Amino acid sequence: MKLTREQVIDILRGDRNLAGHDLSRLYLEGFDFAGANLAEAILNYSNIKRCDFTQANFAGARFLGANLTDSVMEGAFLEGANLAHAKLYRVNLAGVQMRDTVAQYANFTHANLRGAEMMRGDFEGSYMISTLLERANLTQANFYSANLSGAQLTEAGLERADLTECNLTGARLIGTYLVGAKFKSADLTSAVLIQADLANADLRGANLTEANLEGANLQGANFTGATLYRTNLENAVLDGALGLE
Repeated sequence: MKLTREQVIDILRGDRNLAGHDLSRLYLEGFDFAGANLAEAILNYSNIKRCDFTQANFAGARFLGANLTDSVMEGAFLEGANLAHAKLYRVNLAGVQMRDTVAQYANFTHANLRGAEMMRGDFEGSYMISTLLERANLTQANFYSANLSGAQLTEAGLERADLTECNLTGARLIGTYLVGAKFKSADLTSAVLIQADLANADLRGANLTEANLEGANLQGANFTGATLYRTNLENAVLDGALGLE
């Protein structure tokens, strides 16, 4: 059911159940949706900047092209949601559940995703410039051609994640779990990967100029064709690594 702005206000004053409703292209800036049920709701191209979505349920919701700048979504449930092309500048998404979420070409610049559950998420072409992703679970997530420059990924889990052709310049991946991750042709210039676990990672053609891999586990990693100019491999475990001749 397509709702008007006034109908949204009435529902939020009542049972706060907006599940399955169409809120697309509405101006809802600054609204309080905390704890509301928006499962399967449609918010395409809506202006939902500076809203409070704390603990809201967005399972399967659609946010295509929506503007969520400066909103708070801490602890929200976004499993299976579609955030393609959405603007999430500076959004607080700490601790959100985002498994199987689609967010292709979404902009998460300066967003807070600390501790978020993002397994199998599709973030192809997304912008995560200086985004906070410490201790996030990004297992098997797709970041093909995404911009993660300056992103904070310390102690995050990216086992078997696809970071092919990613921009990771200046990113911090200290103690990050990257076993079996794909970095083919990625740009890791000046990235910090101290004590990171890159066992069996695919780094073919990657640019690791001035990257710091001190103490990293590089067992079985493939560096064929990678650029290793001034790369710090001090105390790294290199057993079985390829392409370092």
